[in-house]
Amino acid sequence: MRQESLWHNSEHVHANGSIIAPGGYGSGIIAFGDESTAYPGGKSQFYRENLFEYVRVTRSNARVSRFNCSFAFESREHVLLLAGLTRKGCYEVLPADPDAAIGRHEMGWMDWAGVPGRTPGEVIDAIERYWHGDAAPKTDLNGWERLSSSGLQVVGRI
Repeated sequence: MRQESLWHNSEHVHANGSIIAPGGYGSGIIAFGDESTAYPGGKSQFYRENLFEYVRVTRSNARVSRFNCSFAFESREHVLLLAGLTRKGCYEVLPADPDAAIGRHEMGWMDWAGVPGRTPGEVIDAIERYWHGDAAPKTDLNGWERLSSSGLQVVGRI
């Protein structure tokens, strides 16, 4: 039985059948540290990702780290929306190893946690809810993302 398709945004061109290796995003965050201008959030993105990882390790049972995964979205429409905002290509993908660990998380918690006026307790609560896989309140970019520990196999460009 064929796996359910997922959807991936990338600034790179990927051939059909190729594997998008896990850890590319995380290694970029680590390499540039808080000096990053390569990511939209810059310094705040470095600290945000580290806080998310700290909460994952200390307050959740989530097995897949945002630093060591390949990201995909459940909704084709969502990946097309993000592509319009980021000018990245869109790909239909499948987990490279269907038996490997994969997380399912609502990225709306990332937006919700970053809204001005949130207290530290509210931010930590939102991050915990992200890692527990809870649905998030409506934000501009709500969407379920999958974190694949094995990477993603490209089915085709859309």
